[in-house]
Amino acid sequence: MANSATVDEIRNRISRIQRTDETIFLWLQVTGGQILLPILVLTIVLSRNVHRNPVFISFCCSWIVSSVVYSLLVYRGRSDAVDLSLNPSPQECLVQASLINGVFPLTTCSTLGIVIQYFVKFLSNIYSVKKGTVENGLKKRRMFTLLTVRSSARFNPRQD
Repeated sequence: MANSATVDEIRNRISRIQRTDETIFLWLQVTGGQILLPILVLTIVLSRNVHRNPVFISFCCSWIVSSVVYSLLVYRGRSDAVDLSLNPSPQECLVQASLINGVFPLTTCSTLGIVIQYFVKFLSNIYSVKKGTVENGLKKRRMFTLLTVRSSARFNPRQD
């Protein structure tokens, strides 16, 4: 029985691995989603010389919200190495699961919105070059509104 590890040794090893994974994951979430992305959005919004598509700003904001939702462990203050999320409280589990289930459609729709926006822009540029025409401004505004508002509306899905 020299090769067999006790249950406590296995649990300690799993706890160390999970702690390392959580630390890396949360560091990336906080650094990228809560420091760098807000700096980017504030630069775009407050700068007079930088102009970006509203769909892109909506995309960045949805990923900021996603980062906050996935980083609830940091804000809850659970930094104790003994009490890892191997046994989370039912309330914490329910709240975070609900928010994660809501943020997934938000980020999906905003990412799809930016892909559609740039695909339509690409096609319209090809069409404009071939035909020598300019796009209708009203159609562009409707597209921006549709892609921006619909992606944000997906964060709070209705329960049927």
